[in-house]
Amino acid sequence: MLSKLLKKNNQALIPLVLLSGWAAFLLLSLFFTPLSIYGRSAVIISILTRLFFIASCYFLFLYFYGDKHLNPHVYENLHLYIGYIIVFSYVFTMLPQVVSDYYQLNLWKGGPFYVIWTVLTSFWPMALWVWMNLDKTRQEMGAYSSKDVELYRERKKDKKKKKAFHKERHAERNFAGNLWAEWVEPLVGAVLWVLIINHFLLQLFQIPSESMVPTFLVKDRVLVGKSFYAPNIPLTQYKLPLIVKPHEGEVIIFSNPELEDPESDVYYKSVFSRVFHTFVYMITFTKVDIDIDTNGSPKVRLLVKRNIASSGEKICMVNDMVYKQQAGGPWIAMSDIPGQQEYGQVEMYSPDNSRQKYQIETPATRALVEEAQSLVEDYPLQGLEDQLRITRQKFIQLAASVNMDQLNHWDTILYRDLLDRDLISTLENYSSGVVRYNQYPQEEAQNYLQVFNNGLQKYDQVLLAMELRDMLLFLKMEQDNPGYLEEQIQWRVNVGPDDSPYQLFMGKLNALYKLRRLELYIDIIQGGMETLPDLLDEYQDLYRMIFFVKGVGNFRSFDAANLPEFPQGANAYIPQDEYFLMGDNRYNSKDSRMGDRRYLTSIDSQDQSDFAMKALVGWDPHTIPLRLIHGKVRFILFPLDRMRFFR
Repeated sequence: MLSKLLKKNNQALIPLVLLSGWAAFLLLSLFFTPLSIYGRSAVIISILTRLFFIASCYFLFLYFYGDKHLNPHVYENLHLYIGYIIVFSYVFTMLPQVVSDYYQLNLWKGGPFYVIWTVLTSFWPMALWVWMNLDKTRQEMGAYSSKDVELYRERKKDKKKKKAFHKERHAERNFAGNLWAEWVEPLVGAVLWVLIINHFLLQLFQIPSESMVPTFLVKDRVLVGKSFYAPNIPLTQYKLPLIVKPHEGEVIIFSNPELEDPESDVYYKSVFSRVFHTFVYMITFTKVDIDIDTNGSPKVRLLVKRNIASSGEKICMVNDMVYKQQAGGPWIAMSDIPGQQEYGQVEMYSPDNSRQKYQIETPATRALVEEAQSLVEDYPLQGLEDQLRITRQKFIQLAASVNMDQLNHWDTILYRDLLDRDLISTLENYSSGVVRYNQYPQEEAQNYLQVFNNGLQKYDQVLLAMELRDMLLFLKMEQDNPGYLEEQIQWRVNVGPDDSPYQLFMGKLNALYKLRRLELYIDIIQGGMETLPDLLDEYQDLYRMIFFVKGVGNFRSFDAANLPEFPQGANAYIPQDEYFLMGDNRYNSKDSRMGDRRYLTSIDSQDQSDFAMKALVGWDPHTIPLRLIHGKVRFILFPLDRMRFFR
């Protein structure tokens, strides 16, 4: 049969070459799979499947060159079969690479050798499928006569003839044949096209959190363009050649970095969930997630944030504003950079928006924070250092006159009369209700807010009493370790012309806080602990500075509104192909600023003394590598009233 075909046309050799090449590449891929992973179930399935595909090459050879008659019906079935094989051959041949990545085995010396080999292996059946799709091939391989080819072309152009042909074929087939040809085959084909389009071109994505409010609301469905930033080679961490790089301001979809940590909650629980999770998520258009957490909620594996800074830049935040610096240049507010703007949204109090579940501030807490910002900005820097040095010395001198009996007496008054622990508990509990304002019936939510606001009006005495609690500790430390106060109360104002905007503000705030704190301590030592209620009006500025850093209950936004310079160091900048991503809803976004733990730190990086102003923060600034970035949001598709196009 082969010799007859070769005499008729030269193309008869093509399937022989392609089938032989495919079988050879499949066979060699078995040898390239390390013996150390042969015992894993996914690899065993991969090996058996590849052996099946090698056997398929032999049977396909028999169809092309054997004695079996190659009619149009058989030819089209073979063509369809090879189309399916392209996908399954790639998936099952790639499984050893998936196993290597999943268990972090670093096989093939961590390089893309096996990935490239798998892609090349898939080339052979793909080339065969394309070749068989040609009308010329159909005729020259003897499957179609010239009349059959002409009819085939007419059916492709004429819908009536195509419909009549399908009706004729329907009558010829049995029930199972019709079920396959008319339902299963089109469905499988549609699924494959959905996967291809989703992976390489466009993908539907559901917004999982409130980090991008008001740009996106939870459960918005957005269309993501994936060709811009080079899609990953399927089932691998390797990317195709890059078309463009992400620009500042673009909204980006990327993989949760915790996906690379086997100890994290979002890590895939098996190799098969790694392979089929994305498959099911894509073909159901985000409706089905087969790998959920212990609470039954989808694991957050894909995140959406906005690109704020790129390679060659460093970043800091002060009072909700982003500042950036490039090598050798000054610090500039992002809003002042041509083509960029301040994307952060902080006026987020929205008690009537049922789709915004969390209120991370109230008008009352926002007012206190803004008043603290203004008083620090307006206070003259000139002379502040001298004031702090003189006041420090006066306090140290007065501290020497305090005895243990006084300390014990003050301690009793503080905890008995001044430190209202019931108010602290009320504000803690009711702040949780205010944060979830939109999740309660209106009457209950308003009650939470009213009780919280009433308590907030009395909170100044609580915060100042806490400062006096610290004073007692400092005085006791001085008695136990003479010279302690001299060492721990620094009087320098840590600001300089080359400092970041963060350091300029926090250095001044730290100095002003210490000055007013010392003045309060002096008044209490001279007048007694019981005089605190009479001093509240005089020290409202100190109260506001403390509230600015510490907040109350669930309303603690210092670390969300501020960030020290990153990367740290005079010559440190964001590396190549790394990006700093942030949510627009700065007070409710876990992004490149934040980590998994909270810790106490000095707001002034140049003052690590016990007397320095401290804040509880969750900072762990980090960048997102390009390999984790999948695409940029192009369009809000649903709900219809929020449809919007993004450049």
